Amino acid sequence: MPPRIRTGASSAQTYAADYKAGIAKMATAGIEVIKPDLTDWKRATKDVYKKFEDVPNGKQLYDMIVAARG
Repeated sequence: MPPRIRTGASSAQTYAADYKAGIAKMATAGIEVIKPDLTDWKRATKDVYKKFEDVPNGKQLYDMIVAARG
């Protein structure tokens, strides 16, 4: 996998971890954290990975993004 993609994926993982920590900190502080229902959005985007099938390493990249999501 190209280094810039690896770097981007790593940055995304760091951002996700920081985001989750921030949300937890706000909830601990008594701030109401509203989590939207993503059911419809997930259903509407479930086949988006197919757009990456013709891109070199596209499926692998998509899988990394999904895994980083946690």
